[in-house]
Order: sequence, then structure tokens, then C-alpha cells
Amino acid sequence: MVDLRLLRCFIAVADAGSVTAAAQELYVSQPSLSRQLHRLEREIGLVLFRPVDGRLVLTSAGRELLPRARTLLATATDVQSFAGDIACGAITAVQVTASAVTAYEVLAPFIASASGLPPLAVRSAEAGKVYASLDADADLVVDDDVPPGHLAVSVLTRRTVHAFVPATHDLAANRSVPLNRLVEHALILPNRRRHVRHIIDEATAHEGLVYRTAEEYDWPPVAMANAAAGRGVAVGCGDPAFDLIPVPVMTAGGRMTAPLFASWLADHHAAATLAALAAGLSGYLESGVGSPPADPARSGPGRAD
Repeated sequence: MVDLRLLRCFIAVADAGSVTAAAQELYVSQPSLSRQLHRLEREIGLVLFRPVDGRLVLTSAGRELLPRARTLLATATDVQSFAGDIACGAITAVQVTASAVTAYEVLAPFIASASGLPPLAVRSAEAGKVYASLDADADLVVDDDVPPGHLAVSVLTRRTVHAFVPATHDLAANRSVPLNRLVEHALILPNRRRHVRHIIDEATAHEGLVYRTAEEYDWPPVAMANAAAGRGVAVGCGDPAFDLIPVPVMTAGGRMTAPLFASWLADHHAAATLAALAAGLSGYLESGVGSPPADPARSGPGRAD
């Protein structure tokens, strides 16, 4: 591996035409520069200069090497500068991992509405696997499951848990539905891997209630579709699909809600940038301006948990 300092000496002598002139430009002594130049020639096994009329002229080998030396030195300078930017928290693009539904319903509208953001590359992952992406190449995770304890975490918002029913359902005309009344219906609930399901189960147990019947779903749009077909009441968070009516679920302590988290590695070099990005996303969600790109019943997946 050639020492970059030796290449810098070689380039300086080639440009100046003499060791004396190059030494002045580099602020080193002439003997020191001569030793550095001879060391480079020994290490690479090439004679780079020959004396002509009191000047040093590049040999054919020196002429071949010079442009490559310039490129290598420029690249090294760029790397050093970029490393300095990274040390100061710079990040050229943020890789975000989320479930497909969260990517569609939360992140896509945020990206479309916000300006001044670093480029966001969003990738979907299966439920239960989003946080593992932080050990690969993801910078940020947005998910409604509780993050592992070693991560830096921001609660972006708390979303209302709704009962989703067709307009013809007896719950549709209500401003809210008490949990003790909701459990009397055939329910379509998130599976037990989801944090929102734990919230629903804990509230139900706290009030001493039991479900009359409860089916589980893995993907929110399918739960919505079954509710629209009259097969039960879908329960979860977010915007309705298939013209369903969202009815807030009430517990003895008030409206049932579930948190949405943003998480990143605490030692991430751009942790401050990620925290600011999470704060911006939180403000966007709390403002209530977010909405899905289109009616999921017609063009894509809906959001339920």
C-alpha cells in the first residue's frame, strides 16, 4: 500500500520541476523531500524522474503514473472530507423500514407533503421483522410494535383504535362504542404478535370482559374486506377502506389509543438528524393533515393497525 504522502511528494515535484521548488511549496526541507521521493521509487520499483538541464523530467513510467496518482490523491481527499461530514452527522439518504400499510398510509403522504427532507428510501418488511433491519442497512424504523430496549425511540403519535363497520351496521350511527358493548359482536382482531392487540386484550381483561367471538387477521385490508362483507367488526387503527365507518372504541379510562413509534440505533452517526426527522413526522401526524393517497378499496392497501 503506497503512502499517500509519498504520492503527494511525487505530484509536487512533477508540477514544480525540481525538488527545491517542490520543497518550498510543501514547507519541507529539500533533503527530506528527496528521501521521500527515493523511498517511493524503491517501494514501487520504478524510476520516476531523470535530470535534464537542471530540471527533473518525468520518465515514461512517471508519465504513466502521474494521472493515476492525481486521481488517487483526489479520491482520498474526497473520502477524508466526506468522513468529516459523516462525523458531523451528515447523511445523504435515510433508509426507512416499515410495514407495507404504514409505508403507504403514513410515510408516502409525509414524503409528498414535506420539503427540505433528506431523501427517504422506504422499504416494507413483514410484521415482527422491521426492527431486525436496523442491524442490516436501515437507518430508521416506523412501526406500531414496541421497539427493543436498546434503540432510541420517539412516540410519533397515538392513534385511536376504531371499530370498522358498514354503514348499515347498528354501531355505525354511534359517535363511539363502549368496549363492553363492542365485545358482544363478532370481532376481527389483529393477531397476537401486534402491540395493538395487546392493548385491546389488556383493556378487555381490565374491565372483566370476554369476547363473544374473535377471529384474527394478519393484514389489515383483509380484515376491512371481511368487515365490509358482514363477517364481523374489524378492530384496529387508521383510516377505513371499502366505505366502512370508523367508530372510536371507549374504555373506562377514555378513548382507546395505540402508539406509533420511530426507532433508530442510539449510536447512529446521524442520530440527531433522525431525531429531527421523527419530530417532523410526529408534527405532521399530530396536525391531522395526513391522508392516504387514494381510496384503498379501489387502488391499494388500507390502514388498520
